[in-house]
Amino acid sequence: MAAEKAHLIRVLVWALTCVLAGTAVLAVLTVRRWTSALLSAFAIQTIGFGVFEATVAAVALSGLVPRDLSAATRLEQHMRFETGLDVACIAIGVTLVLTTLAFTHGRRLGGVGAGLGIIVQGTALLALDGRFLAIVSGFI
Repeated sequence: MAAEKAHLIRVLVWALTCVLAGTAVLAVLTVRRWTSALLSAFAIQTIGFGVFEATVAAVALSGLVPRDLSAATRLEQHMRFETGLDVACIAIGVTLVLTTLAFTHGRRLGGVGAGLGIIVQGTALLALDGRFLAIVSGFI
């Protein structure tokens, strides 16, 4: 239970940092009256993922209970599924970046910023979830 709690706290810290960083980027763009489709889209993705992940982590933390062997096995399977979703996020982000660049010839960078935001989130979550999966797999 301690490892699961530590993992959820790490995810929550990452998520709240993302919300703060994305908001800061949008605030700087607004205050300086700069326009950047790439940075705006990146910040919006960062905030969106941060809010979602913070909500999921907070709900999971509030319902945390000790696990028996069966529940630990289900947790391991769930984490394997989540790491697969993290890899899928990275692939989706790469696809968005490449198709935006290919179809707009670099003239519309909002899709690139959104894709980069998705890649960053998928990579960070893969690192966090992969680390926890390695810990959980060692117990089962």
